[in-house]
Amino acid sequence: MKQLLDYIDILIIAPFFLGYLWAADKFCKKFLGASKRRERMFLAFSFCSWLFSCILSRMYFSLYIFSVLLKPIFFMGLVVLLFRSDREKRILAASMLMVVVRTVTNFSASFLFCLELFFLHTVKKIPEPFSKAWISALISGAGYCFAVLAVCWMSKHLEPVFCGKRGKWYLILAVPLLVIVAMYDVASLGASYGVMVRSGGNMGLYYDQLFSFAEFLVLDLLSIAATGFYVFGMNRIYLEQEKSGQYHSQIAVYKMLAEQYRQSERLRHDMKNHIIALSALSRNQEWEKIDGYLRNMGDIVLDAGGDMTGNKAVDALLY
Repeated sequence: MKQLLDYIDILIIAPFFLGYLWAADKFCKKFLGASKRRERMFLAFSFCSWLFSCILSRMYFSLYIFSVLLKPIFFMGLVVLLFRSDREKRILAASMLMVVVRTVTNFSASFLFCLELFFLHTVKKIPEPFSKAWISALISGAGYCFAVLAVCWMSKHLEPVFCGKRGKWYLILAVPLLVIVAMYDVASLGASYGVMVRSGGNMGLYYDQLFSFAEFLVLDLLSIAATGFYVFGMNRIYLEQEKSGQYHSQIAVYKMLAEQYRQSERLRHDMKNHIIALSALSRNQEWEKIDGYLRNMGDIVLDAGGDMTGNKAVDALLY
């Protein structure tokens, strides 16, 4: 029973994390596509790997570093292997999900932790409050609830990002997101060794915790804002470039049509002059001159590069 209590926080967080995986699965299915069997495999493998890594990290702290490093790689591998669509698009989807679960969950949990500490210190009059394990687990679970909402919002608003782009564009978009993921994993490793930021002086554990959570709040907020501006900004730039390319293509087509129109007008004018000349010769019954006229036009066409229609007379009239 005591051993079970040692893992009570993991058991509390587990259903919240499973809810996040469900939202991530629906997100990937919408933009990447997958069969029902592969969806269930994604949920099962993702949840079991998370659960085992949490338990093993609790039992052997030395494994925590490896779990932090291997979690994003394993998650990326699952998305790439179990879902369809282009490989670059799968990498981008996995990168977005990893960024969201880190930034939104940490931001929400840090904000709730600050409120809890403020309540315990101000209302309960506890000089140096500290969260209990089950309360911390509930707050972390609440953070996953906000991550679910964020993934659902992404499913509704990121369709323009995942449609009609080239593979290289998805990779360029994914690289900064992976950098944010690596930055958060390094910060998690640092946090595992104690309080990261101190209040300065000897203000006590209460203010040290507040400053640490405030640091994560600022980091999370900046990361969320930077990710949003980057993703939607890159999409806007791509659309503007596409519009510019279409505009230049239309200009080129218009110039070509204008040139063809000028040539047709010139040919029509030349044809009209030929017809007037031939009509005058025909009225005067000057057949030899007509024959010589047509022969001269045929020679001109031959000098210009050969027959165009198969009939020398018609070529002379039209070209």
